[in-house]
Amino acid sequence: MDLPLRKKCYSQRSRAEWENNEDFKQWIKPIANSPTKAFCTYCHIEIAAKIYDLRKHSESKKHKAKCELITKNKQIQFTSAPGGTDNSQKAEGQLVLFIAEHTSISNIDHLTDLCKEFFCDSKWAKDIKMHRTKCTQVINQVLASHFRETLLQDIGTQKYSILLDESTDVNVSKYNGIVIRYFSLNMNNIVSSILSLEPIEKANARGIVTSLIKCLESHNLPIQNMIGIGTDNALVMTGRNNSVIEILKREYNLPNLILIRCICHSLQLAVSHTSESNLPRNIEFLIRETYNWFSNSPKAGTNIKHCFKQSTAGTIH
Repeated sequence: MDLPLRKKCYSQRSRAEWENNEDFKQWIKPIANSPTKAFCTYCHIEIAAKIYDLRKHSESKKHKAKCELITKNKQIQFTSAPGGTDNSQKAEGQLVLFIAEHTSISNIDHLTDLCKEFFCDSKWAKDIKMHRTKCTQVINQVLASHFRETLLQDIGTQKYSILLDESTDVNVSKYNGIVIRYFSLNMNNIVSSILSLEPIEKANARGIVTSLIKCLESHNLPIQNMIGIGTDNALVMTGRNNSVIEILKREYNLPNLILIRCICHSLQLAVSHTSESNLPRNIEFLIRETYNWFSNSPKAGTNIKHCFKQSTAGTIH
């Protein structure tokens, strides 16, 4: 008896042309580590990279509700008004600066209402119109460009160093955190400032170098002015062959580039090797498990506190 042939299941990969498709380009995003899946930026879910599944998802109730919500919250365009700014606009700017530095954006809704309620005798407080949507746009379109321009003017043509570290967000997307360190003539001091958070297409040495060069070029910072780089002790960063430091030295004519390894990682490696060769493993196991026992058990924590109080009271008497 012949068995019926099973239908062949094929594996579809995400295509770049889908990002230009009118039906998908607003919300579709490729996933670097999963070429057979696509990511919906509206619903924050992964979808199989098949045209049928993409169309089916675009017609779902959840996706349509997200589209409608995002369409209503259109971007606010800011233009410079002649004659300067009034007191209410200055107050809004100060509130946004406070939110950006100290707390989450969602708190601006309550902070604005609080100012209007308790400073009701002030005209500028009554005229404040600031909630999370406008606050986000002010941060992205006004403050970010202002502080970026101020930072680049302060750096000028001076030498600088770069601190690098990779990070993964909740969408499992890789990013390269770039911090610049230089001597500020205005402050007469060494300054460290975040420069950019660049996406990484491939989480290897070549991908990290590509994101770094792209960042420096977009900020008009000459790579020849880079004199040092600080990283962790991962082989992809500090290896002898095709690491980030070796690619920069060999391919970008930086033979004298100084590598500064992370002190914390170096100290941890030194302590680990020392303890392995000079201390028995039972000590490390005992310390680790003792902490785990009391940290995960409220009853055990209460008992140890009670014993500690009893021993302290006995010592005092």
